[in-house]
Amino acid sequence: MQHNIRSQAGVSIFGWLLIIALIAFFVTTILTLYPMYYNHYKAMAHLKSITNNPATEKMNKKEIRRAIGKRFQVDNIEFINLKEDIDIEVKKKKITINLSYEVKAPLMGNISVVGDFYDNVFEVSRP
Repeated sequence: MQHNIRSQAGVSIFGWLLIIALIAFFVTTILTLYPMYYNHYKAMAHLKSITNNPATEKMNKKEIRRAIGKRFQVDNIEFINLKEDIDIEVKKKKITINLSYEVKAPLMGNISVVGDFYDNVFEVSRP
């Protein structure tokens, strides 16, 4: 059997450049999105732990916001403004904590990625 060099196929230099460009694009996108989602995951975990804490039932709005702020500061949670993005409603029978915010991160040049994190509602029943 004879093999002809012309009949052999493989990826050309332009094919490799395209593959490398696609890999670079996806790695850049993942490195841009990961901090946003990891930050959101940590924030949600802290809000769940606050709502599961029995002492929260007796807190007022200011104390709850302070407790959230301390936890966020310890865990270095970014992108969330405590006064604008967290809405706390204290009623007679329940406390509602609503986290809604938007994160804008630059991707490449003048292209940005926007993450909308809305309707994350936590409730605490009061005695």
